[in-house]
Amino acid sequence: MTVSETLTTRNASFATEAFQPALRMMPSLRTIVIGFCAPVAAFAG
Repeated sequence: MTVSETLTTRNASFATEAFQPALRMMPSLRTIVIGFCAPVAAFAG
């Protein structure tokens, strides 16, 4: 199974079994943490 097929299968499983429609996009504490990894740092070494 390719990576693409695996991701598609997992997404379909999540959509049918784990999706919570009552969850809101904005957290109640109004805090969103965004992470970033620079490609240069990932391949340095």
